[in-house]
Amino acid sequence: MRTALIGCVKSSEMALKILSDIDNVELCGVVTKSKSAMNADFVDLTSWCKDSNTPYYFYDNSSAEGMKHFLSELSLDVIFCIGWSHLIEESVLHCAKYGVIGFHPAKLPENRGRHPLIWALTLGLEETASTFFRIDSGTDSGDIVSQKLVKIDSRDTAKELYERVLVSAQQQLIDIINRLDNQSLTYTAQDPSKATYWRKRSRADGIIDFRMSAEAIYTLVRALAPPYPCAEILTKGAYLKVIQAEVDESCVSRNIEHGKVLAVEGRWVTVKAYGNNAVRLKLATPHNLTEGSYL
Repeated sequence: MRTALIGCVKSSEMALKILSDIDNVELCGVVTKSKSAMNADFVDLTSWCKDSNTPYYFYDNSSAEGMKHFLSELSLDVIFCIGWSHLIEESVLHCAKYGVIGFHPAKLPENRGRHPLIWALTLGLEETASTFFRIDSGTDSGDIVSQKLVKIDSRDTAKELYERVLVSAQQQLIDIINRLDNQSLTYTAQDPSKATYWRKRSRADGIIDFRMSAEAIYTLVRALAPPYPCAEILTKGAYLKVIQAEVDESCVSRNIEHGKVLAVEGRWVTVKAYGNNAVRLKLATPHNLTEGSYL
């Protein structure tokens, strides 16, 4: 089966390795990027392409026609789009016999759109999904070909959840190839009445507000932990990145104002949150916060 891959992140690298190891798959080409500031988990796929003599094409926002030309020359059975933050031009969808199969780590038709794992953690969801679907002209709206639920642990960081989703995605990818090969792949239309969309997050979404509960701050820090951009404290015009958090289980007087620094231990600071709780935060770099100051 002649395939191509579109992608530029860690999940794309996973797919590249899986596809290259399947006996009945010939990986004919890769569409990727030379760099990507918008993807925290960007991976350079070109070294693998060069080592395996696999043709590749560098995409930029103005080169959709070039992508179409590159892929249409490969006589493809199917294209996989895994780890890609752009909508696929409709003309590209017709460059392979079975179209383009995309990947979205959410329980479609719910939670289409941007940053699905970060939003799932931030919002305190208890499960997500690893979903493959046939890409159409909409946003994550095409027919589902494989979906497996993935539980979210209350202590998961985005990295840990991402890695667990990829474990499921590997097996799903192999199964999809096998079912395409024996022509048993089924397509299930999404119910548009159940569709929801997540917006693109901004830096402001990651700013810690100490009027939040300690648990909510802990959840926000987990959702944005490395390799993602990190939750931040904004103080006196400076942004302090937070890489780890713990809820302080000791009872703190409600009479203490939220945002007061209760303790400083190296890069760890304990700060009063909403109610009678505090949160311990580990900063990414040295700081000049002092006990008794306010954030």
